[in-house]
Amino acid sequence: MTTIELLHAGEPCGWSGLAPLATGLDATFLASKLVVDKCETDFVIAHAEITNTGSDPVRIKGIRWTNPGRSEHTLKFAQEHDPHYFSTENYRADYFGTGTCIGDAFSAPLPNATVELGWSEDEAFPGLFVGAVEKPLGLFCAAMTQQTFHLLFRLRGRNHKGEWFFEIDEYHSLPDGLLIQPGETLRGENLFFGLCRTNNPQQASVEYEKQLESRGVYERRKLNPLADQRIWCSWNYDFFANITEGDVMRQIPIIRENFPNVKFIQLDDGYQKEIVPGARAMIDLVYDGVDPFDPVKFPCGAKGLADQIKAEGFRPAIWLGLWASKVSRMVQENPDWVLKDEMGRPMIFDAWYGGTCVLDASLVEVQEYFEHVAETVFGKWGYEGVKLDFSSFAFEGKRNLLRGPLTPLEAKNRLLASFRKYLPKDGFFGWCVVCGTGHPLVGLEADYFRNAEDIGKGNWDLARRIALWTLNTNLLMRRRPVFPNIDSVGWSPDFDDTAWQSWLNLCAISGAAIEISGDLAKLPPERIQRMAKTMELSDPHRLLTCPDFQRGRVHQPPAFWVAEGPSDRLLAIFNWKDEPATLACPLTQSGAKVVDVWTGKPVANPQAITLAAHESVLWRLPG
Repeated sequence: MTTIELLHAGEPCGWSGLAPLATGLDATFLASKLVVDKCETDFVIAHAEITNTGSDPVRIKGIRWTNPGRSEHTLKFAQEHDPHYFSTENYRADYFGTGTCIGDAFSAPLPNATVELGWSEDEAFPGLFVGAVEKPLGLFCAAMTQQTFHLLFRLRGRNHKGEWFFEIDEYHSLPDGLLIQPGETLRGENLFFGLCRTNNPQQASVEYEKQLESRGVYERRKLNPLADQRIWCSWNYDFFANITEGDVMRQIPIIRENFPNVKFIQLDDGYQKEIVPGARAMIDLVYDGVDPFDPVKFPCGAKGLADQIKAEGFRPAIWLGLWASKVSRMVQENPDWVLKDEMGRPMIFDAWYGGTCVLDASLVEVQEYFEHVAETVFGKWGYEGVKLDFSSFAFEGKRNLLRGPLTPLEAKNRLLASFRKYLPKDGFFGWCVVCGTGHPLVGLEADYFRNAEDIGKGNWDLARRIALWTLNTNLLMRRRPVFPNIDSVGWSPDFDDTAWQSWLNLCAISGAAIEISGDLAKLPPERIQRMAKTMELSDPHRLLTCPDFQRGRVHQPPAFWVAEGPSDRLLAIFNWKDEPATLACPLTQSGAKVVDVWTGKPVANPQAITLAAHESVLWRLPG
């Protein structure tokens, strides 16, 4: 096979004429080769190999999967089937607006305008699905590895034959390119091309997931502690940056009595000394070699707090921000460590934390400092879990101007390896990126990614938006190697009781409730019990589906959410509207035993249910 040729039987639908070509400063002596790793009736796994056949080093800018015969149309899908494309970047777009999508739809018609997917600074899923609107017909394409290159997917119009322009760029963002020595071969990422007998993106990745598992991508799940050992986090609902040592320790008796699956006590942002008023240490916290904890708020210091938590029978975890304070001694003494954008401007955010800088993680010196952080925080102080916040800026920004020898993905994998070197094998590593979207390759040694923004103090509008992002997380991959984190269960007076119960139901049905937050000491027993029940119900191994998934512009989250387990199903029905609504119950079966999970009482198995504004129910059904 010299090009990807994969078509549905009896349908002009699939890929044809797609092959990799090197894009370089001088591609004269670069030989490009398509290597097929596996070829079945319904899918192909392939990668590119680029060999320098000359006598001098050559720099490569990337690898482009296109039609080498110059025909621009490499994706076939009959126009009468109204093909739509589904990408996690469609809805989330980008926090800083650097993506190319509006971000208000999960799916959109294949465009006649150019759309490039993959520019987002979020951890966007490295793939996409194209499906018919009415017919069970689809195409799925995604990365199976992500060691060196990011992927950009380019869609740009069609011809009269129902053939669409489609390209993939393997992209690294090193301004001077990757150097290939004479006779050396550079291997690209493994890519999956699949045919699907479905038009639902929630069902499209089954074979892809099987192939990922066969190649070891799910191995970390065997050691991931977070299915059984959950987290109390100090950030949301109450304390935020005003956390103290006494606040932390006051939670432990309540957790011990009410939350048997919470084992990690995670100290979030706010423990650090102020460098100047309004500016706290971030990843620069151990550069000076002294304890960075605020001695007034944390008199026992960094190691002392970890030791206290362990003495109580719990496991200490900590928040680290991957930003550095711009007034820190580290930045003042090493201004060349600060990452720059493609215009040569330092990546500095003056609006937050008194001014913060993103470090250029491609530099050897910065990677050595990251290892020093890991050795200190996990090796010397003894913390057993980490929430690494603001991490996507350094690794996912495609317009970064890197000056070291590592590509962004190589730098990201190196950091993760350094942290894993000092964390316990059953400790946790959490990517707290801008917003994760179900990325299966976010880090093969990672345990969770945050799949939505901060819940903060909590309110209904936030809960509704987080519900949309939670669906986005599950859009193209139901079974993830890395668990999603919905950013904590807790209580806020900004919720009324109806809205708060719906927030708890969302946390439970999504399987993403791996954290609780807030001052548990001030809550009445009834609220504590409901939070504990939510943590008990939440199972990240369940497979989530929304049967009323929406195409086109999205106004409200889906009403129906189903989480499938090995022997039963959870069904949540939400009224996201601001007025009462009557909703059909198409998933309940005549005679099936339906139980309300909160009361344990049977439900009369209605064909329709009327819910008040913001109300929801959570039922258990037979598998």
